[in-house]
Amino acid sequence: MASHKKHDPQTLLLPTHHATGVERRVTEDSLSKCNLQEDSPLFAVLPAELRTTIFELATQPYDDPSHPYKEEDYYYRPGHHTKPKTDTALLLTCRLIWLETNHLPLHQSCPTFWFKAEERRPEWTRRAPVLGSRYSLRRPKTRWITEEERYKRFMAGLTAQNGENLREMRFFGQLAWLESWQLTYLLSSTQPIPPRIVVTVRHTDWWWWENDSALAMDIEWIWRLLKFNSGVRKAREFVLELETLDFKVDHLFKGIVEGIQKECGEIEGWVLQDGAGKEVSEWTGPATIGGRAWVPYVSRTELRYKLFSLVWKRQEDESR
Repeated sequence: MASHKKHDPQTLLLPTHHATGVERRVTEDSLSKCNLQEDSPLFAVLPAELRTTIFELATQPYDDPSHPYKEEDYYYRPGHHTKPKTDTALLLTCRLIWLETNHLPLHQSCPTFWFKAEERRPEWTRRAPVLGSRYSLRRPKTRWITEEERYKRFMAGLTAQNGENLREMRFFGQLAWLESWQLTYLLSSTQPIPPRIVVTVRHTDWWWWENDSALAMDIEWIWRLLKFNSGVRKAREFVLELETLDFKVDHLFKGIVEGIQKECGEIEGWVLQDGAGKEVSEWTGPATIGGRAWVPYVSRTELRYKLFSLVWKRQEDESR
């Protein structure tokens, strides 16, 4: 974060795991080393609570209009209309502002990863800089990377402080990827794990969605993820979002949600919360998906989506 470059929420990282000499918490010692800005109304007049609200607004992620998604893209949906962006210039204003705000960019962001087919993830996620000498004057080269590599690069770049500031991560996953336990392996191989993990299964992530087949899911991947994954046990909340078209909602509940409630209600300290399967949003998109017209939807001009949420929370073992 000490760099003067602007970063998106996926890359708001300190460039080294070593101590930087820049303190990142408000303490008596850190305050004694900086100008308290007593001539500034921001610090001399405004209460800390109001100042925090201003800083949160200034560092909140927003849609980058220079990287818009197309409405028919697989990854276009509410909250995902463009590449996300966060402005961090505020952090460089003075040391006192840095102390009060350096945690906010990661704290407010939700790093997001798309698995597995290439067309299912945004173009900007598919290339990354080639790591080289920091003293090179040449323009950094880029190369194609898998989403798994992008995820591991992101996690490897987190410092201990970054890890504390990270609150949430989201994964969009095709069932072919989820049911092969790839998310379980991925989360087992990296640290830290944020308090909240969200997995979203979109309409186009279901098996044979392009044929309008009946919804089907092997829920063993949920059971295995929550029971055996030591990394996930460091989280406090696991959210599974299931999306389908409006005319398939009944099938979603009778065929999928009821099975999850029965088989995955309590797993190794994880408890499925009341209201499982609650509708959290609905939206309308074009009938063409991924630039193609699909046979089941050729008679439609738009598709209406409904999103439902199941939430597990980790219960503390009182015997410990």
